[in-house]
Amino acid sequence: MFRVEKGKGIFRIVVNEYEPVVDFKFEKESESSLTELPERLEIRENLILKELSIDEHILGMGEKAYPIDRRRTVLTNWNTDSYGYSWYTDPLYVSIPFFISISKGKATGYFLNYPGKSVFDFGVRFYDKIAIEVYSPSYELFVFDGKSVEEVIEKYTRLTGYPFLLPEWALGYQISRFSYYPQQRVIELLEKHNVKIDSIYLDIDYMENYKMFTWDKEKFNDPKGLIDSIHNLGARVVTILDPAIRVDQNYEVFRRGLGSYVETDSGAIFVGDMWSGPSCWVDFLSENARSWWKEEVRKWLKLGIDGLWIDMNEPAVFKISTLPENATHRINGRKVRHNEAHNSYAYFEAMATYEAMEEEGLEPFVLSRAGYAGIQKYAAIWSGDERESYSDLKLQIPIMLGLSISGVPYVGFDIGGFVSREKGTEEDPLLKVRFYQVALFLPIFRAHKSKRGEDNEIFTIPSKYRKLIEDTIKLRRSFIPYINALVLESHQTGHPIIRPLPYHFPNDEDAYQINDEMMIGSGILYAPHTLPQDERDVYLPRDEWVNFWNWEKCHHGWITSSEHFPIYIRNNSVIPLNENGLNLYIMGEGVIKLRDGNVIERRGSSVILSKKTRVNEIILLDEKRKIKIDREVERFDV
Repeated sequence: MFRVEKGKGIFRIVVNEYEPVVDFKFEKESESSLTELPERLEIRENLILKELSIDEHILGMGEKAYPIDRRRTVLTNWNTDSYGYSWYTDPLYVSIPFFISISKGKATGYFLNYPGKSVFDFGVRFYDKIAIEVYSPSYELFVFDGKSVEEVIEKYTRLTGYPFLLPEWALGYQISRFSYYPQQRVIELLEKHNVKIDSIYLDIDYMENYKMFTWDKEKFNDPKGLIDSIHNLGARVVTILDPAIRVDQNYEVFRRGLGSYVETDSGAIFVGDMWSGPSCWVDFLSENARSWWKEEVRKWLKLGIDGLWIDMNEPAVFKISTLPENATHRINGRKVRHNEAHNSYAYFEAMATYEAMEEEGLEPFVLSRAGYAGIQKYAAIWSGDERESYSDLKLQIPIMLGLSISGVPYVGFDIGGFVSREKGTEEDPLLKVRFYQVALFLPIFRAHKSKRGEDNEIFTIPSKYRKLIEDTIKLRRSFIPYINALVLESHQTGHPIIRPLPYHFPNDEDAYQINDEMMIGSGILYAPHTLPQDERDVYLPRDEWVNFWNWEKCHHGWITSSEHFPIYIRNNSVIPLNENGLNLYIMGEGVIKLRDGNVIERRGSSVILSKKTRVNEIILLDEKRKIKIDREVERFDV
């Protein structure tokens, strides 16, 4: 039994009167039917079937260790702690049951709003069908009718929420390790670097016996003094928080949280094993539990902490993987079994954590390992515990692109590879360089390493390779005005920052096979090196392009690049860079809105700015011409 409702370019199918765990507000305009949908669907209780055409491509599905085109894959949605994952490991930490079907120049989006387990089969079991198996008799499915991939994403984020506005400092260079200590060593690390560190992360060893909201007084005898010292060095502080609270009657945080924990089906507190030993898990689905968590977080933030890093929130439980399926949550006065809500756990944790920062008057920054549809409203995502190898580095590109095109624009991976010195990993200073180079344009630019791994800090790397890394960080800083403009665009429209090639070139069949290139906004194509070789093949879709480095025009098709950073500027683009002042790289006509609201446009023979702005140079790439300005301008004729 199901009903179909119609909104503005969105259809909602409710099966067996599903009561959502994550309730996205749908604006219903009228009743509808399956015959009005943009593509034919068949609903069979817990099975949804859709035809898969011979020329159809599938994008999305969030964090998946597969090529960007999901055709001929079977993908499971069940958030999982996937330490040391590699190609085709499934599932991973984040589940976003949303995909975009592209066929005959038309894009259609599908979002299954059910945070329990589901399996999406894109033409494997049935060669000519997409089969969605839902592990529940009730759920809701949204269908987005769009002319383009971009229009589908706009409608999807209008429903699930626009991304929060990423703080500008979070675009900088971040360093982390499991773990930095003691207190003085943290300061020494910052002072030892020859490049600016924008933020440093403190992993679980800052805690007393791994208990949340505590400090180890031997390792960190003056937390406030440490944080003040870090701020004086120009860096921000991000501390880790886990959702598991140690069960200990002498532990004040545990006592204050009584009534806020996940329970067994018999009503007792569920107790499992986590870093601190016997632990219970905050029931973030409960509004009361979220209120308690926010109180604890707000007290924690008063030390001057700038950002929060929420980990182990699939949720992970040692020895048994995750919470039992029959563990119970409370949401809006009703009990919900964990198997019906599993993937939403991190979503509600991120919500509470973000709101605590907001209520404390801070510019929220939350970095989460796990997530579900809508997580973009509250948190950035990093891709968990990937391995240090060339193969696993290359995998990070489709993972980043899959998240980005599924509504999550603020993404990153552990630069250097988290898992090191274990089977299947490689240790090579050039590989570290490649990690930095691949991450050049990612919104989250953070180096992180496991306890077993080799030192990952720049100053520990041989000078030949250290210089290449420092050059990468310098280049990234120059592009931050452009990335910042894309952050604003994403916040206002839902558009991703990094994009797979088919996002802009859906009719280009080759584009669906390119898993190691990315568009940065609409104006830049980046083809990073993922192998030791100095040369690589680059595919340029059908458009006009200019090599960023030598200003030479490039044509559609395959070329060979030997640049350290194969960057190509697309026709009709304005790219602002900070190179000891604002420089404007312009190809054809185009327009861009900066983070501060300043709109810069090339129109005919004029460059027009909506605010008087100091500009150093204008570089007209298609004319191979550089114009020195070096003054404040609102309009300049070129």
